Amino acid sequence: MDEDILLHWPDGSEDVIHYHCSDHREWPSIKCNRSWKLNGKKHEDGCVFRFSGKNLPN
Repeated sequence: MDEDILLHWPDGSEDVIHYHCSDHREWPSIKCNRSWKLNGKKHEDGCVFRFSGKNLPN
């Protein structure tokens, strides 16, 4: 499974989060290899993304 999430920011910039999940197995033990990339760079902090310096409305 591969999926891209495109974020459009109010300042006109964009970020892309790419989600990849492979090696699905449900029985006898659940397994799924997941990886995330932010703008093409592997993300090592689980599934938490922090964006700073963006002009976000309150």
